[in-house]
Amino acid sequence: MASFFSSEAHQDVLVLGLVALCLCMALVTGTLGLSLEMGAFLAGLTVTWMPDIKRSALSMEPLSSVFGGMFFASIGMLVSPVRLCGVCVCVRVCVCVCVCVCARARAVWCVHAWALARLT
Repeated sequence: MASFFSSEAHQDVLVLGLVALCLCMALVTGTLGLSLEMGAFLAGLTVTWMPDIKRSALSMEPLSSVFGGMFFASIGMLVSPVRLCGVCVCVRVCVCVCVCVCARARAVWCVHAWALARLT
């Protein structure tokens, strides 16, 4: 079975199989009352025992990008603009404080780097 997936022509089937394994394990753990993430984790543990794991990881890279984008889009959909406007002043203050702290830290680092360069 492993030799079937080792050829370049069957990489699409390998990716489809890995995704199916992940979804099936999530379904099984969801049915057992565990979290869906536990199923995906167990599928990942199963995949690590594959002989050509590096090729599997490289073939999954495009899916990682797609699902990463979907994750951040779903998090963005959870943010309520109305609630965000309610805390707008607090957000602005926090951003200003972070910017000032980072700018100050950068200035201190530059002064130390200049002093060290001058000593050498």
